[in-house]
Amino acid sequence: MKPETSPTRAFARPLSSFESYFAVTSATIWVTDEVVGPLDLDRLRAAWDLVRRAHPVLTARLVPTDGDEESVAGLRRLELVVPARPETAPIGRIDDETLTLGAGGPVARLSVGTDPTRVALACHHAIADGRLVQFWHDELWSYYTELAAGRTPAIRPHPVPRSPEALLGERGVVRTAGPPNRLGHATPTNLPSGRAAPPVRWRQVRLRAADTTALLATARRRGQTVHSLVAGVAGVATRRFLPIEGDRPIDINVVSPVDIRPRLDPPVPVWAGTNILGMANAVVAVDPGSDPADVGAVVTGQLAADLAAGVVHQSFLHMADTVDRPRPLVPRTITTNLGVLAPTPTPLETTITDLRYALRFDWAPLVAMMTAAGHTDHPLLRTSVHMIHTRAGRLGVDFSTSLSEERADRYAAEFEALLLGLTTPG
Repeated sequence: MKPETSPTRAFARPLSSFESYFAVTSATIWVTDEVVGPLDLDRLRAAWDLVRRAHPVLTARLVPTDGDEESVAGLRRLELVVPARPETAPIGRIDDETLTLGAGGPVARLSVGTDPTRVALACHHAIADGRLVQFWHDELWSYYTELAAGRTPAIRPHPVPRSPEALLGERGVVRTAGPPNRLGHATPTNLPSGRAAPPVRWRQVRLRAADTTALLATARRRGQTVHSLVAGVAGVATRRFLPIEGDRPIDINVVSPVDIRPRLDPPVPVWAGTNILGMANAVVAVDPGSDPADVGAVVTGQLAADLAAGVVHQSFLHMADTVDRPRPLVPRTITTNLGVLAPTPTPLETTITDLRYALRFDWAPLVAMMTAAGHTDHPLLRTSVHMIHTRAGRLGVDFSTSLSEERADRYAAEFEALLLGLTTPG
């Protein structure tokens, strides 16, 4: 397939190596609102059109380039192409929230559903991380609220977000040594193989406002953060559900994506970069009886050390290592924290009662690529993802798991019990 000819393009650039990694799996971020009250689809469509006009990247497609050259081992070379005359973007129906957005198709989609009323924004992970998708989500509702009030929103066109590698290069951040090897406890060899991608199920835990306040008090009392405590809970819950007999400690890789936009010099606005989340790879020995707060303290201690050493900033530049080289078979969990969300603007008669995140992948191309390269396993295929946020005073954790339906429900209950166990002074 040849790229579009230049007269149809308003903008085009190659995907970076980091962005290409998300493209190979069609990684897609979903933000779904549950809505009570009237929803005017004409106004919602008009608001979505305004967001796309303000952020032309949302009209783009990922287009394969000519030739067989690869950007990273096994990854297709793709261009991010913004057309001069974008296609219209009708609002779809929510019929399959497992949808992934692949190369050649739209990089963003807005859908609605009924019983209950839901509004879902899906964006390709190659063009945005969770914070940027949340920014577009809030802008959508802001424009909708203005239109509902009979006002015409003022929009300001934004440039296409740049790759993390480009932003780092401008600031003199170069690739040096990779992350330290922290493995100390033998990893069992009887974990399920990652040759095939297992089904992924999403669950959520929502704490009451009072329990969220108590958890924050625990974090302050221990000199930690809420993210630290949730990361510790994720580590302990992961250990308890491993198919391993006995109580011996096992190394768990707890990954914390860190928003480095404000940490760069000069800082980067949220809309200026695609995936500006550096990876802090903590490794902590966990047994089933470990204290989640102690585990979380180790995680954030290693995170702070890696930030100070520049390892987190350089993680974008080491993405090829995860493809080129086999990695140890270490149980892995990701805890990505979207922080305290600002109130989403809505008309007075309309209320967002719940907000859920999900991250969807098409693993088949990655499995084929790793198999062709001679690798027998890939850690991402068994990685659980925890998306953390606080909204309206309530902590929420949306998480994926490859456990069975029954065990996924048990994991959610265990996760909530571990969180609530940290709300009591002790």
